[in-house]
Amino acid sequence: MFLQNASTTYMAFMIPLRLLELSDVPDNDIREFRASSPWLTMLLVGLVVGFCIWVGLQGGIRFGKGGALPGFLAWWIAFGLGLYWLLVANLCLKSLKPSAWLVRADSQGLYIKWRSYQNMAWQTKGPQVVYVPYSIIAEARRHKRRWSTPEHRHGGNMEVRNTFLELQLRDVDTTQLSQYLAEERAGRPGGKPVRKARWQHFPVALEPNGHGKYAALDDETRHASYPHPNPPQESEKLLAGHPGEGANESLREPHVNDLLRIEWRAKPGIKIVLELLREHGVTITTPMSTQSDLTSHAGEADLKELARQGELMAMIRVMRANSDLSLEEAHTRAKAMIAEMQNTPPQGKA
Repeated sequence: MFLQNASTTYMAFMIPLRLLELSDVPDNDIREFRASSPWLTMLLVGLVVGFCIWVGLQGGIRFGKGGALPGFLAWWIAFGLGLYWLLVANLCLKSLKPSAWLVRADSQGLYIKWRSYQNMAWQTKGPQVVYVPYSIIAEARRHKRRWSTPEHRHGGNMEVRNTFLELQLRDVDTTQLSQYLAEERAGRPGGKPVRKARWQHFPVALEPNGHGKYAALDDETRHASYPHPNPPQESEKLLAGHPGEGANESLREPHVNDLLRIEWRAKPGIKIVLELLREHGVTITTPMSTQSDLTSHAGEADLKELARQGELMAMIRVMRANSDLSLEEAHTRAKAMIAEMQNTPPQGKA
């Protein structure tokens, strides 16, 4: 009882995070880090498409000793790559919009926008920005993360590389932010489903418990210190055939001293924002580079991390490669684990 009362008192004195609508973010006296887009990809693909169209108009070309590119094949290549070019061009045009920024900084803290510029068409009311004062950032670092996952069940690998800005928070309750991030990844910002296309790009995530001296609360200690009536089920039970149980109950799970992880695809680069944080008294720790090989074995921590990131397809590939699950079974269990890790009820089939 004493531990519970002390923990409740501690939570009451935590610094609350301000969640803001886009219109509430100031435009003056700020430093802006804008989302970067695939302009080079658009240019290169455009050149290939243009060349194929030219070949098609010529009725084909011959090159080398016996080499040839028939006109009909050039038209098919131009058609397929042309569709891809339109998608890339759409992203590039979105990146020119005034709202296509990732982070804004003022003299007191960072405005971090969790809605990707790729999903700006949602246009829903409600918060999509979190304000993080420098005073609650204990540490910051660059983290280069790499995952190797099975490309398919019978061989081949896929590799995902990301660079993250990681902010170790202290003395702050991130429970509300965690819920908003989960709703965003589920395509239900503010609890309401969006009818626009959903790009699977979500640049902001929370990793629970933080790291180093701020990682003192493991799951058992956290539940003892911040109890709630119905603790969520462990992910092992999901894999064992109990998908979805405990997902609703985990909505009451407090989040404290979490690690705020920002996928850094922005200009200026990550070195500039780290230097800015240093100037405002934030400790910059040694950069990290980590790799997880999930092609032959997937540990619980790796699966949970993928679930928090919302990497549904990667989880399905990993589960099927390391078990006898069918595609439908892996899909169901992966979605259930994502729902549990993101503190949202499982949605219907996608």
